[in-house]
Amino acid sequence: MRRAALALAASFCWFTAAAGSGCKRKPPPPVGGSAAASGDAGATGGGDGGEPEEADVRFGKRTGLGAADEKPEVATEPLVRALVRAEVPWSRVVDAAGGVVELRAIPATDTATADEQVVRRCGPLLEQTVTGFAAAVNAALAATGLIYDVVCDNVGLAVSVPGVASHAVCSVSSPSGDGLEYDLVFIPDPTLGLRLIGLSTADAVATGDQLRDRFDEELGRYGAGCP
Repeated sequence: MRRAALALAASFCWFTAAAGSGCKRKPPPPVGGSAAASGDAGATGGGDGGEPEEADVRFGKRTGLGAADEKPEVATEPLVRALVRAEVPWSRVVDAAGGVVELRAIPATDTATADEQVVRRCGPLLEQTVTGFAAAVNAALAATGLIYDVVCDNVGLAVSVPGVASHAVCSVSSPSGDGLEYDLVFIPDPTLGLRLIGLSTADAVATGDQLRDRFDEELGRYGAGCP
């Protein structure tokens, strides 16, 4: 995500490539199978004793893809691709009792008005939301010339910062730095392993801070339940 904010409602940290954000996005290693290890990754900690590297956070962790009942400990690109392709059911990472917060910030076009909203999706609307999100992500990944890809950042699961909850963020975006970005926000969950609490479909450049702040605030209420 390209938001250079330090916290989401005092509970999260948006990862950004912008300097000085306090959060760093690092290219993840290729991941597959049950263990999310890569090449020569170490077991724990960053190489310089500071912020851990993405590969270190993933090392030896369950991905949720090793068995039908395996609970993911880290968010990975193969897991996101499996979710949007319906190869893994969304129920593996979604708590229907809590729902999912959705941010939509889609600019107006010649044929449609702007779609700007932040809503907690529950019940039938929850299923519609994840289905629509999956279709949009699949279309972006398959589109010729857009070069969209999935990148997951799990450093927020390992870094302990007062007032910032553990979390992972996966983004589907274009290296051009504009157009729509698709983001998934996960937190650790004792039942699911990782729980999806937020989905964002937003213009990478044109989405205003006020709308993003509303999304941040609602994400900070991750303990709230559906009506």
